[in-house]
Amino acid sequence: MIISPNLSLPFESHSLEDTRRFGHTLASLLKPGDVLGIVGDLGAGKTQIVKAICGAWGIPEETVTSPTFTLVHEYAAKDRRKIAHADLYRLETRAEFESLDLTYYLDEGAILLVEWADKFWSLLPGIPKRLDLRISGEHTRQIQYFLKGNGRKELGKLF
Repeated sequence: MIISPNLSLPFESHSLEDTRRFGHTLASLLKPGDVLGIVGDLGAGKTQIVKAICGAWGIPEETVTSPTFTLVHEYAAKDRRKIAHADLYRLETRAEFESLDLTYYLDEGAILLVEWADKFWSLLPGIPKRLDLRISGEHTRQIQYFLKGNGRKELGKLF
């Protein structure tokens, strides 16, 4: 599938701490109703990004785990903002994906963070933002954030 973003932001992470800092910064761009599709190889840092986003929203990072077997975890920040964290790794069919009813979480005012989003990209609700993570070395990751819509405004918030 070809995704044509309006603007993209590349970042090279040299450590887990770099990746976490990127996730904390990215959290400031997310608002209720946003969908962030997170794409990357096993071990690339998808769940680490989710932990950092949750941490930036005041959710204890140690409570954030990959929902590989439960498929969706819900978290509530102290200010009542909600995050829904989905993992599509084990899903094989459209029916399995649709049974998650991810629009429910958006209707509830959550932001939706979706690992392995590329498996069902065209079925994701709304206009998802995309984050790609690639392993480029033992401790190095290439991170690419694709900005949608008014991407230049978002880019200004990152710097």
